[in-house]
Amino acid sequence: MKKAVFILVLIVYAAVLTACISGSNEPASTAVSPTATGYKSLKIVPPPAGGMYLGQHEWRQWESPDDIETFETAVGRKVALFSALPMAYEDDGFSFQPEIAEEAWQKGRVVQVHGLGASPMEASENKINGFTVDNLLKGEYDDKIHQLALQFKQFGKPMFFFTTREPNGIGQDWFGGFGVNGDKDLQWALDNHKGLAEFDPSGFPNAQLYSDLGDPQVSDGVERLKAAHRYYYDFFTRREKIGFLTFDGMGWATILWQDIANGMELNPGDPNYQLVKTTFGYEYFYPGDEYVDWVSITWYMAEYEGVKLSNEELLQKLRTLLDAINNIAPEKPIIIIEMGFGTADDTQDEIVQKVTVGLSELIKHPQLKAFAMWSQSSPEVDPFNFLIRPNTPEGNAFKRVIDDNPTYFHSCVYFSDGRQMPTCAEEGE
Repeated sequence: MKKAVFILVLIVYAAVLTACISGSNEPASTAVSPTATGYKSLKIVPPPAGGMYLGQHEWRQWESPDDIETFETAVGRKVALFSALPMAYEDDGFSFQPEIAEEAWQKGRVVQVHGLGASPMEASENKINGFTVDNLLKGEYDDKIHQLALQFKQFGKPMFFFTTREPNGIGQDWFGGFGVNGDKDLQWALDNHKGLAEFDPSGFPNAQLYSDLGDPQVSDGVERLKAAHRYYYDFFTRREKIGFLTFDGMGWATILWQDIANGMELNPGDPNYQLVKTTFGYEYFYPGDEYVDWVSITWYMAEYEGVKLSNEELLQKLRTLLDAINNIAPEKPIIIIEMGFGTADDTQDEIVQKVTVGLSELIKHPQLKAFAMWSQSSPEVDPFNFLIRPNTPEGNAFKRVIDDNPTYFHSCVYFSDGRQMPTCAEEGE
């Protein structure tokens, strides 16, 4: 475990001001005052010496408050992120709970937060009936978001922010909404051969944010997601003058648009071909370098809609998505915001193999700078059982890969002034 004096030396001597906010791998060196204690203008940047931050989600709201400690015990390292989601859902939206964020901070973990999810599908979770991205862009929810901003400011320390999560994942059939008002789902667009030319953001306030959107050859649902992300970025950074939110890219799932197209038996002559291609193609979704600090994706070495794929096929899906991201945003760090290995249908040997080859694959891609394990662990509810537990074959396999690469996996995040999170302690180095 690193000594406190080492952290002090790191603060005074090894301060590494980084352009990693925009994705640079190597921070530029600069002096940082040892008396600087404020965090209100700092973002979370990649490990300056390379490697990845360790992360684990926690489902406290599902009465599973020990997921992080379980994972830490299994792998013999502390995590750098996250905690229980510090958001409280209420009758007309939700609020931020700074006490949960502060508890995580004291344990050396950064947290993630969000706004109103940028999809009509999430209206029940938002507690706002009739939610649409179009209404968001019109400013109809500004009062609620302003109150959220005030709560964020009360905490005032670096956090990850996401606009919505895994919009192209299994069961996510809305994206940002389709139709003239953005209140229709993807199936409606497919059934009516629409979904490409009904979104026109030029008449919304802050239209300069969307000047490159409204393309009649690009999915309206995807363009609304981009618009919502830019709206939140602008709202919090320019209007509320918050500088400590690190914006991630919504957790794009490792599903190829060709998978969807093949499932629909589409071909270039089909009237829905362009809609499907631009709805599920990452290159059409990326909100833009100015608005994204970290690209975020989700990746599971698990079966897809009941189809059990080989490990090589699952690895190839990750490689293909990383190639697409690197073609568009080569300077941005990437976080796998959700990751898991195996399902209840896999044998223990198969899960061990997935863990071993999956983690070994991550090390081959230096643009990957962090991951957070998904802890959903209720086989009676669904087939997923992703929590890595101590003294299990998969837990031992996970720990073995980390032990074999002791300087690659990190437990302490760095901030954009070069400081390491002061309340954490690296282990295993």
